Amino acid sequence: NYTALESSDVKDASDIIDKLNTLPAFATKRMVVLRRPESLRKSIKQDLKNYKVPSTAILVLYSYEYKTDKLSFASKGKIGCKSINFPSPNQQDLIDWANEFLKDWDKKIERKALIWLTKQIIPDLILLKQEIDKLALYTMDKPGIRLDDVKLMLSEGREYSFYNFTRALQGKKSRDIGIQLAKLLSFGENGIRVIYTVAGEFIQLLQVKLLMERGKNNQQIAKQIGLNPYVTKIIMGTSKRYTGQELREIIALLLQLEMDYKKGKLTDSLIPSIITAHILK
Repeated sequence: NYTALESSDVKDASDIIDKLNTLPAFATKRMVVLRRPESLRKSIKQDLKNYKVPSTAILVLYSYEYKTDKLSFASKGKIGCKSINFPSPNQQDLIDWANEFLKDWDKKIERKALIWLTKQIIPDLILLKQEIDKLALYTMDKPGIRLDDVKLMLSEGREYSFYNFTRALQGKKSRDIGIQLAKLLSFGENGIRVIYTVAGEFIQLLQVKLLMERGKNNQQIAKQIGLNPYVTKIIMGTSKRYTGQELREIIALLLQLEMDYKKGKLTDSLIPSIITAHILK
């Protein structure tokens, strides 16, 4: 009674509609989840717009975009999807959830290890749960989880490369940017996700820089923007690599890239390259 589809695997609207029209087994509803619906072909979107989901099915469209023309088909016509925006969890949320996940394993983790872990991964609870489970299994014969354990076991895959890329950008580390950019391009990362994540990081840098210029100290900044003081200290150091004007220009570039991407002027692979070229110019 549950089907998950990637938009890249959908060749025709019937691939989705047939799943929705299938009656549920021993239940009143069946659910079909479609990821990245904004990437569907125009003809498929039009067919879905004219389709009414039966009362025996639920269609969930899972997108990183919010209120864009690429998703207008979902809120108009017979399909009539409701739009719900779920904000990403902040770092303290991730720390709290990680501690909850660790209770299932009866494990303790060093505070600095937990902070380091939540800075390496994207704000995604499923990914966090996966990393916690791996750490718990790896340290099964140990009383607790240390920073060295986390660094050793943290996944070197897509999500890790994604955040390594943003950190390399922040630090203007040209060699690291080149390495992580190559990995990111090999994964075919979604362009809008790159824009939003990088924008969030640089908006945070600008916030911290402005507060520093007003004479705020580490503890005051951490409290105001809701971050751990240890993390705030790192961000304060990184923000010194940029002038306020440079950070504003980067944010303005990201806003323009978002508009161009939504108008279909840019491909996914071009976006991280354009961002890199601007920062390293």
